[in-house]
Amino acid sequence: MTPGLAISSMIGLCLEYKTFIFQRHKLEYLNLILFLFILGLAWGIFCYIEFGEIKPILSTSGIFIPIYAYILFKSMPAINAQFVRNLLNDLRLLCFLMISLGWLKILIGSDFGPYSAFEKPLFPFSEESHYALCLSIFLISFICGAKNNILICLLLLNVLLIAVLLPSLTLLVVFFLGVMCFILQKAFYWKLASAAILIFFSAVLLNFLLTDEYFSERLTTSTFENETLLVWFQGWLLIFSTLDYSNGLGMGFQMLGHDKDALPMMSDLIFDMLNVGYQNIDDGGFLSAKIIGELGLLGIFFVFIYLKYFYRSAIFLNKRFSSTLQKEELILIKIFSGFVLSMSIEMFLRGIGYFSTGTLFFFLGAIFINSYNSPPYTKNN
Repeated sequence: MTPGLAISSMIGLCLEYKTFIFQRHKLEYLNLILFLFILGLAWGIFCYIEFGEIKPILSTSGIFIPIYAYILFKSMPAINAQFVRNLLNDLRLLCFLMISLGWLKILIGSDFGPYSAFEKPLFPFSEESHYALCLSIFLISFICGAKNNILICLLLLNVLLIAVLLPSLTLLVVFFLGVMCFILQKAFYWKLASAAILIFFSAVLLNFLLTDEYFSERLTTSTFENETLLVWFQGWLLIFSTLDYSNGLGMGFQMLGHDKDALPMMSDLIFDMLNVGYQNIDDGGFLSAKIIGELGLLGIFFVFIYLKYFYRSAIFLNKRFSSTLQKEELILIKIFSGFVLSMSIEMFLRGIGYFSTGTLFFFLGAIFINSYNSPPYTKNN
C-alpha cells in the first residue's frame, strides 16, 4: 500500500507544481519534515544493512503523503455554497459506487480482477475489510456534512444489509459509526429518542447476529478459536509486550514482528493452535498497536494526538453556524471531521499499516480542523 499511495501523492504534488513554483503558500514545518525524512532514511539504511529488511527504507517515501495532504488543503478553492455542494455531490456518488460494489459481490461474486485468487476479495479490493475501510471514509464524511436524512438512512440501511449478507464485522462497525455521527448532529431531544431507538435496535440486531456462526465467533469469546478475534487481542498484547521488551522505546519504525522474542504468548497460540503461522505481527492488527509497538512511548503520544482530533471532530458535529462562522465553512468542517472520525476504525479495530487511503484523508481532515483553532461556536439547541 505504501509505494502506491506514495507514488500517487508524488504525482499529485507534480500536478500542484504551481503551489511550489509561484510560492503561493509556505510549507510550514518544512525543517521538521526534512528532519523526519532524513531520520527515516538513515533508519531504513541501517535496517537494510543490519537485518536485510527493505521495508523501512521504502516506507520513507510515505513522507509525501502528509505533504500532499497539506498541499491539497492549501490548493482548495474559496469556500462557498457551490464548492460545498460539489464536494457533497462527489461524496454521494462515491458512496453509491462503493455500495454498488458491495451488492455486486453479493449478487454475482468477485471472481475477477487482480485479487480474484484471494480468500475474500471484493473487487477491486483484496479483502472485504479493506473495502469497508475505504467506504467508511466517504460514508462518514457524507453523513457529517449532508442534511438529507432520507438519503442518509437509505445509505445506512444498504451498509447494514451488505454487512450482514457478506458478512463483514468491520462493515457492521462502519454502520454503527455512521449512525452515531448521524445522531450527534441532532437536537437534544432527538438525541435521546434516537439513542433509545439505537439501544433497542442494537439489542435486537445483536440477538440475531449471535445466531450466525460468523458473527458469534467474533462477538463472543466462548470458543476463543476465531482467528480474527485472536488477532485483535494479539494487537493489544503486542502493545504491552513490545513496550516491556524495548523498555518503552518500541521496536523501531516498520520493524514490528521482526524480533520474535518480543511477541506475546497470544502470537504463539495463533501459530500453534490454528496452524496458520504468525498472523498480523507486522501490522499489529490495528494501527494504534503498530504505532505504539514500533515507536514506544512516542507512539502513545501520537495516539493521544489522534484522540484529541477525534474528540474535536465529535464536538464539531454538535455545532451550528454563528455570525463568526459561515454555514458553508461549518459544513466543510463537519465533512473533514468525518475523515478524522472514520480513521478510528483503522486505529482501534482493523488496520492495514501506516500508509492507507484513510491516512491521507486523516491528514487532510486534521490540517483543516487545525486551521480553526478556537472559533466561537454556538451549541445546537
